[in-house]
Amino acid sequence: MTERKKKYIHLFYSVYLSVLIINAALHIIFAVCAIYFGANSEFSREIVSTQFAKIAIPVYICLGGIIVGFLLSLFLPVNESAMPKGKSKKDKSKKNYKMIYERLAKKIDLSQCDAELSEKIKKERKLRMIYSYVCLGLTVLSAIPFMIIICNPNRYDKYLINESIIPSVIIMFIWCVLAFIFVLGSSIIRTESMKSEILLLKEAIENKSGLIVEKAETPTAEEQKKKLITVWSIRGAIVTVALVFIIIGICNGGMADVLGKAVRLCTECIGLG
Repeated sequence: MTERKKKYIHLFYSVYLSVLIINAALHIIFAVCAIYFGANSEFSREIVSTQFAKIAIPVYICLGGIIVGFLLSLFLPVNESAMPKGKSKKDKSKKNYKMIYERLAKKIDLSQCDAELSEKIKKERKLRMIYSYVCLGLTVLSAIPFMIIICNPNRYDKYLINESIIPSVIIMFIWCVLAFIFVLGSSIIRTESMKSEILLLKEAIENKSGLIVEKAETPTAEEQKKKLITVWSIRGAIVTVALVFIIIGICNGGMADVLGKAVRLCTECIGLG
């Protein structure tokens, strides 16, 4: 097996493992919220164990995924030094297409371009935007039923571990494959559309009918200063708002309330102290 194929395997598994970790983290967050906002004001071992027992299997799946990833790195390591230096011809061609497109697009003012060519170029750009939104929409739509199924604690039974783990792993794998297909398909379509637009841009440059060659304008010192002031003003405003809310929380007793609940959790549930 080539080093590049190994790298692709590790890349796909890292995405799959990320889904497992996010799934386990969401279950833990839901369990903590159920404990915190539950009807019982006092924490107890029984309440915490009941909530955490519901999410045991997703956590087991996540731990199993981490172990498999560790074994994958041991028995199928990627030797970066053995990989061919530089990018492949395919990667270089993609980068070249993007560079050519950006360079040509800067040289053309569509408002001064031939009407027919301008409409064709606008059509290609609109199609690429539509493809991106469709890919995003399909990914989100496929994720909604996945999240509804996976994030339901009632579908996990601690006494039927295999019956709970295997379907969950299959569902996660199917969603990852679907998302990968959507993104890959969108990337291929966008690349072909970019190629078509490059041909149109070259045709527009060759015709030289009403085209304006735009020169790159370097920002002046005054513009750079204004931009820097704006950025730091936004950062300062965010920090100020954060400090104000922290002070408000301290003054209205919110910090003491959280501290008291944390102390009760440690002393009554876990048994520290």
